[in-house]
Amino acid sequence: AMAYLNGALINLDQRFSVSVFHRNYAKDFQYAKSAAFGENYNNSNEKGLFIGANAKILPKFVLAGYFDSFTFPWLKYQVSAPSHGFDYFAQLNYTRTKSIDMYFRIRTRLKPVYSPEVADRIDYLVDAARTNYRFNVSYAANSQWKFVNRVELITYKKGDAATSNGYVFFQDVKYKPQGLKLSIIARYMLFQTESFDARVYTYENDVMYANSIPFFSGKGSRFFALVNYEVNRNIELWVRYAQTYFTNPN
Repeated sequence: AMAYLNGALINLDQRFSVSVFHRNYAKDFQYAKSAAFGENYNNSNEKGLFIGANAKILPKFVLAGYFDSFTFPWLKYQVSAPSHGFDYFAQLNYTRTKSIDMYFRIRTRLKPVYSPEVADRIDYLVDAARTNYRFNVSYAANSQWKFVNRVELITYKKGDAATSNGYVFFQDVKYKPQGLKLSIIARYMLFQTESFDARVYTYENDVMYANSIPFFSGKGSRFFALVNYEVNRNIELWVRYAQTYFTNPN
């Protein structure tokens, strides 16, 4: 079995660049330790074409986006037929000053899944579309204090079923005092989703060598704090505390 990928990065202008990426992973390819670009969690049973672009449209505005079309020639997890889908993304960045930066992002992923209804005891596929709308603002008050605000809306629709919605709002505070090898990061977050399918994902700062991208569904709040202190060149201390409160889990 064969797997290959090829692509190009093209700078058409100092303010505009394009990337094109094509992959073809055979359905019986053995992905021993590969971690190549793809929609599947493994590098097999997939064909796709990715096209991305980055443009500096004004001195303080940057527009970036991509479109990724993919096909699964054979069966896959929870999909009992050949299928295809797409993923598109657009983000507009506005950098007002060195201390104020904001962006608006929209991303839609459409993939086939089993129908929520069973007709004649046969499972058939329907399109499931998940769309994220995000607005993010980061502001550095001075060299010690930095604040990040984010609002994100999620919509999920499967076939002819009703659309389920979700949202997340959080406030980050980052503090690094001058003259001390200490840094503190804290977050308070509110979330609410109408179903598990409309769950929200958020990246969280964690201790060294750890990675945290939890998801949340239902209704509740979340708090975490991370403290880092460098004792000397050989000793560094990390302490993290996180707590989630659910008022209506689903």
